[in-house]
Amino acid sequence: MIHLFKAPTVLMGGGPSLLRPGVCGTQVKQSDSTEAGEHQAVSLHEQTLADCERVLGSNHPRTLASRNNLASAYRAPEDLGRAISLYEQTLADCERVLGADHPTTKVVRSNMAAARQQADTDLISG
Repeated sequence: MIHLFKAPTVLMGGGPSLLRPGVCGTQVKQSDSTEAGEHQAVSLHEQTLADCERVLGSNHPRTLASRNNLASAYRAPEDLGRAISLYEQTLADCERVLGADHPTTKVVRSNMAAARQQADTDLISG
């Protein structure tokens, strides 16, 4: 389910047995909306992405999903510039690796569009 203008979609899936439990493809649940909680979520997503890249490689579908999740974590504390940049990179890689019509590619494209619209809205109202 895509939640435009609210929370970005976080991609989920199982992880290979080479990885410690909870890495590469599992959702980091963030119940703490404080700045410290948001920072912790970003740190967990950064660690997950690093593990995915190390074990699976930078073009693996789970790595691409993990990169989308990190961009979504950046977006949560409204670090939109960083989020949009990472969405753009991830979308280009998804289109190249998975194709333009792949479900993951569509989710990343939608999340990027929502982040851009949020940034435009913030510019107008701020």
